[in-house]
Amino acid sequence: MTDHACKTCKRVFKSGSALRLHKTTHSSDRPHKCTVCGKAFKRKGTLVDHVKIHENIAHLSCEVCNKTFLRVSNLNRHRLIHAGVKSHKCNQHLMCRVFDDLGLAMTNEKIMDTYRRLSDYGAIAA
Repeated sequence: MTDHACKTCKRVFKSGSALRLHKTTHSSDRPHKCTVCGKAFKRKGTLVDHVKIHENIAHLSCEVCNKTFLRVSNLNRHRLIHAGVKSHKCNQHLMCRVFDDLGLAMTNEKIMDTYRRLSDYGAIAA
């Protein structure tokens, strides 16, 4: 089996195509630009999903706040916010402990990933 490891973060992938897609996460380049609003994206697929918002194809909406979603999985994850579910608790970083002390444990995995990355680069003290 060929090793498809990211040289930046050492994460290993099953295929070269998965590794190439992953590498975009380490780049600040956003070559795929929306012709309607100008918002730019790293991946073409994300742009394709975004354009559907302008075409009113984002037909899934939150019953509480009416925010719209393209994918059921994103809507379900969003619903956790309204339900008060705080499934991504972290006490490793100082900022996360402060959030927890205030009763504001993270509710979104993307937020947790952001804090982990900031910590890894020294932007947040552990």
